[in-house]
Amino acid sequence: MESLYNPLPARQNPHIRLLTLLPAKSEADPIRCSITPFDLTTAPAFEGLSYCWGDVAQKKPIECNKRPFQVTNNLYSALQHLRYGDKERILWIDAICINQEDWDERSAQVVIMRDIYRRAERVLVWLGPSADGSELAYNTLRRMSEYWPEMVERWSKDRMSALKLGPYRKTLQRLCGSEGVAQSDDIETDERFQLQPREIAALRAVLERPWWMRVWVIQEVCVATAVTMICGHDTMSWDDLSSGYVVAMGAGGMMARIGMTTWSACCIGLYELKFAFDRMQQEMKNSAGTSADPPSLRGFFGTIDMRRMTRITDTFKASVPQDKIYGVVGLVDLHPHEEGLSIVPNYELSVVECYQNAALTSMLRSGSLRMLENVALVLPTQSRLEGLPSWVPDWSFDPSSSWASASWGPASPFAEHVAIGQISITLTQEELLFNACGENERCHPRVVGGSVLVLEGHVVDTVASSGQILHGQLKNDDEDKWRCFGEERTSRSLFQQLRLFVNTCLRVSVFVTALLSWEDLAFADLAHRTKTEKETFHEVIQAGDYIQGLDTSIQIYEKNWRLLNTWLRRLAFLQIFGRGVGTLTVYNLVLGFVSYLSFTRSRSKSHLVTLLHSMGGCRLARTTGGRLARIPQSARVGDSIALLRGGKYASVIRPKGRRWEMVGAAYVAGIMHGEAWQPGAVKEMEFI
Repeated sequence: MESLYNPLPARQNPHIRLLTLLPAKSEADPIRCSITPFDLTTAPAFEGLSYCWGDVAQKKPIECNKRPFQVTNNLYSALQHLRYGDKERILWIDAICINQEDWDERSAQVVIMRDIYRRAERVLVWLGPSADGSELAYNTLRRMSEYWPEMVERWSKDRMSALKLGPYRKTLQRLCGSEGVAQSDDIETDERFQLQPREIAALRAVLERPWWMRVWVIQEVCVATAVTMICGHDTMSWDDLSSGYVVAMGAGGMMARIGMTTWSACCIGLYELKFAFDRMQQEMKNSAGTSADPPSLRGFFGTIDMRRMTRITDTFKASVPQDKIYGVVGLVDLHPHEEGLSIVPNYELSVVECYQNAALTSMLRSGSLRMLENVALVLPTQSRLEGLPSWVPDWSFDPSSSWASASWGPASPFAEHVAIGQISITLTQEELLFNACGENERCHPRVVGGSVLVLEGHVVDTVASSGQILHGQLKNDDEDKWRCFGEERTSRSLFQQLRLFVNTCLRVSVFVTALLSWEDLAFADLAHRTKTEKETFHEVIQAGDYIQGLDTSIQIYEKNWRLLNTWLRRLAFLQIFGRGVGTLTVYNLVLGFVSYLSFTRSRSKSHLVTLLHSMGGCRLARTTGGRLARIPQSARVGDSIALLRGGKYASVIRPKGRRWEMVGAAYVAGIMHGEAWQPGAVKEMEFI
């Protein structure tokens, strides 16, 4: 092994190793290759391989530089398929071209990973061998990609017209009175976009492959000038495959059929980033003119900063926690700058040091505290990484375990509701920006004592009361308890299915009980709610980001929730037989069952649309100043609400002696545009 990996030259220009894959007449022939070091700037033409390592404990032998070398089964299969029959093929493959046992070399190569994939003639994405109808999936995608120009035209006229949302569309038509939407109903019946169940199953199987959820694929795909997607012997360009999937998910109704899943969130995030990155590169090329060397990527930071990048990619998987940062830092160009701080891959740093460095560098570089919007805990069962300061986001947490992306609460029996709302929000909205601390206020953070963050700001209010957390999880909940609607349900006995259905009703009762508590906070008189109270309520629960406007959101809520909630409140007398959120009581069973029927029997499927913004474990609250607010689930009565210089949202903070603990960002009605910002009251505040 030592003779295979001689140290790379330590010169001014970065060096890499390239793999020469020798030809073979058949796939059964032994795999033979060689690796040779090159100056990256003068290296011969090569292709980069993007793939999922797979189980590192299961390996097969190949021959490299005439010596035995072990690779994972998935890489072995990729090399078998990629070999030419009559000529050599030059590739860059991280598992072979980097000495994985040399941590210094790994760190150095990760730094230039972006440049490696950017200089590759093309990036080859290996999804795996043919299986589970992958040939059918590719044929379906080719058919769907033909309609992409039509979808772009529809999108430019009316975004909702490119989405198959079934009865939900008719609900919007009635509420909005939109003739434009009404004229686009043909997409619901157009036979060109009809997908058969076996086609949906095949498409889903391709997207569920591990490659889509690997964090490193983001950089590998986004910087590439050309990408070829390979599955067995089927190949397709990234543009054709991604456009085909967009048409299938939207116009084909695939997303509404299967619900919002972890893999679909990864796919949508990857598509969004690749689209933004390609557009940015084209704009820079047009402004700089054509040149042999690609233009600087520094401008991309202003388009998608580190906070947005990590929020989009937080559902992706990483083999080591540091890769949650190192896997995407190349895209936001957070390299050494005037502050003397940088995000340079260094696997000798602890996870805490890596995350703290990333958070502080992002704030210094952007002059904004938007990174603090990511620090709030998402689930009641979630705990922060030990030793991580409260002001640093915990990127090691896997949010794919949340009930909304898995199957807890409404996400299992009501997957269609969640999917419709998620599609509408993801594809039809732009991110809103607030200025709670006033316009053009830049932060000037600094760290003292190793981990204490010093910011400028002042306290404006205090949490006086709060509602319950909006989620559908029970105490000691696990997968076996909520998987009542999975494919394996037919193998369960009638008693087991009944028990699981009872648990589902209890989870639904947790969700609706929280919503009832929110209404109690929002409205002084539930029977005579004022227009102002309604508007404030929806402004807060949706953070001002409405799917079809505030009036439409109010009408959707009134249509789907008001009648149901009226009936649910009449069931309060059942609490005499026992009470307690999520416990096995007559009240909770009836509450959950009635709500379950309302959800499943709804024709519009729009119950959850107006609530999706609040499904990250948030809760509603009232402040001592009478303001309505949406606060993190971990916030509690007595916490302070502060405005911090450079922050777009308000912040919930907790006193810790003379210092403070950061709880998370908050949306507080009436102060999100600088109304409560007082420059004269600003003072330094220390956060541990």
